Amino acid sequence: CSFLDGANVRILGYGGEVLCAYMIKGNVIVDGDAGNSVGYDMENGSILVNGNVGYKCGEWMRDGAIEITGDAGVTAGRSMRRGSITIKGNAGKETGREMVGGTLHVSGKIESIANWRYGGTIYEGEREIMHLIKK
Repeated sequence: CSFLDGANVRILGYGGEVLCAYMIKGNVIVDGDAGNSVGYDMENGSILVNGNVGYKCGEWMRDGAIEITGDAGVTAGRSMRRGSITIKGNAGKETGREMVGGTLHVSGKIESIANWRYGGTIYEGEREIMHLIKK
């Protein structure tokens, strides 16, 4: 999924594991669920998953946008640097673990926020979540 030419792709059905890892630019829409590590280390572009995703959604994300219409597993936004992740459903444990920057917005409930976080902004519904940031 490393699109150098800004391609637009639509996947009908399951999006697979590590969907759009190292993505440079482009737009991907998945009409179905996707596995773990969606958008791993993506540089830019956009990903829309019309379904649920597994753990580590947006891990090491450097920029771009990920939108999930369903739920996300544990450690959504892990180590993300910039960009935005929108989860319309719920997020699992350790959300935002080791997050450095960017914005993570969960419309539903967050099972738990990681205490080990350096920066970035996390929202649950319209409420910004405030918690300890490791120094």
